[in-house]
Amino acid sequence: MNHLISAFTCLLVATATALAQTPVAHRFIQVAPGVYSAVGNGTIETRSSNMIVVNADDVLLVDTNVTPEATRRLIADIKTITDKPIRYVVNTHPHFDHAGGLA
Repeated sequence: MNHLISAFTCLLVATATALAQTPVAHRFIQVAPGVYSAVGNGTIETRSSNMIVVNADDVLLVDTNVTPEATRRLIADIKTITDKPIRYVVNTHPHFDHAGGLA
């Protein structure tokens, strides 16, 4: 049983280390106070740009990229500009490159 706990602990540490070393996948361009355009920087396929609106208490995200992985990376990258939670998501239209991340 102790070996199982040790293996599980090692797996958790390795996963956390890998996530901490994951490079930022988006660059943010501030277009107005609290409003950003997120553009993929080539480390992962995103296929679209996103808009992020940082409100007083939360964040609005416009579009969710092409895949769930791209969206997970976007969510992690948003944490580099604010610690506020993403509470709202708006997809502009149902094309896969804008809404594929909803999966």
